Amino acid sequence: MKKSFEFAKRIRALKNLLYKNNIEAMLCLSREHVFYFTGYDQEDAYLLLTPKEDYLFTDSRYQEEVKSLKMNLKKIISSSSLIDLSQMIKKNNFKTLGFEKNCLNYQMYAYIKKQLAGVRMKPATKYIKLLTLIKDAREIKAISKACDIVNITLNQIKKINLIGKTEKELAAYLKYHISKLGFETANYEPIVASGSRSALPHAKTTNYKLKKTSNFLIDLGAKVYGYNSDLTRVYSFSKMKAEYKRIYIIVKEAQETAIHSIKPGIKASLIDKAARDVIAKYGYAKNFIHTTGHGLGLHIHEAPTISPKSDEYLESGMVFTVEPGIYLADKFGIRIEDVVVVTQKGYKVLSHDITHAV
Repeated sequence: MKKSFEFAKRIRALKNLLYKNNIEAMLCLSREHVFYFTGYDQEDAYLLLTPKEDYLFTDSRYQEEVKSLKMNLKKIISSSSLIDLSQMIKKNNFKTLGFEKNCLNYQMYAYIKKQLAGVRMKPATKYIKLLTLIKDAREIKAISKACDIVNITLNQIKKINLIGKTEKELAAYLKYHISKLGFETANYEPIVASGSRSALPHAKTTNYKLKKTSNFLIDLGAKVYGYNSDLTRVYSFSKMKAEYKRIYIIVKEAQETAIHSIKPGIKASLIDKAARDVIAKYGYAKNFIHTTGHGLGLHIHEAPTISPKSDEYLESGMVFTVEPGIYLADKFGIRIEDVVVVTQKGYKVLSHDITHAV
């Protein structure tokens, strides 16, 4: 699938945006965005896009891998990529250089600024985000596959005896199973939180042992060809107690209501409101303590943001999570998280068949 991504088309689209905004060249620094434009996925790589030539800088550790890239790029192997990069910019006599400000630390910025006297450096990440915001069919297929990998993995835990195992052991098993299927976990560590610890939205997985009476939350993702999934499910070994079951039903209603409201042209904040209104109706507004969702793709958190303050409007091809939750301190927390893509007429849930509470 990776070979079918249209890297050259993506580069052309970015160059068009840069040209319209009077930016001559662009420096891509993040691993995810270097991958987005080239298919090259390694650390210590820089991509310099110019009107005439495009340059991929990396070091000698990756020289054989870089050779395999079938793209019209100048591949520069260097032990001092930053120095060679600066010299290349000087050589091309650019007046304006776009860069990813969140990926350029002060030391790098100061060095480049000093070397490139007379070159105006302009933050330009927003132009890349405009492109990555809308996923094409290949990207959606990769994210959907990443959801399927999580589904297969979560179904496996029903086949083993988890009682007596620690949260860390279960997390390790989940990572192992995804690896066994030939893929990687998403760009975050799996969360396994049992009992009252599930009331912590981003709980750290511990050595706490699962008991016969345990309920627990799993937040897990997989990565397929660079694209992430991000899913959360809750489980109970025994018959769910009345309060736990009631909260689960409320969260499920909130999620379904939010998902059913998704369509192109609607403001993202209204999706958040749809979930929040359901939870407030049952008196748990103060227990829903995070946003309803976030964009998903090469990054685990990207645009659009499904929050009360979001001023973004949904478009066909946007992919994001819908994950309302209710957290009762010292008792338990319930969050249900699925991945949705906006379609031309509405939405499609990419994680529709993933098992819910047991």
